[in-house]
Amino acid sequence: MQRPDFNIEEVNKIIRGRRSMFVAQFKENDPIEDSIIEEMLENASWAPTHKLTQPWRFIVYKGEGLKTFGKYQAELYKKEQKKWNSIYRGHL
Repeated sequence: MQRPDFNIEEVNKIIRGRRSMFVAQFKENDPIEDSIIEEMLENASWAPTHKLTQPWRFIVYKGEGLKTFGKYQAELYKKEQKKWNSIYRGHL
């Protein structure tokens, strides 16, 4: 098998320059361009998988769908936090 050709310095720069994003850093009503989302999805589809199974599925939420999904996730998080807090209270 041939070793892939890549620039190790560029790979190091990307890995070491990666940073987490936090809610406070996002701007309300500042959508990401469709072309950027499409490129990100294309890049994700190139990720290695076991025997080329490509088990992932992507859903892109926009507009009201994004707001609805966000509310759903927030409520689910609150519910799960309450459950885990009651289970682990006093165990830490």
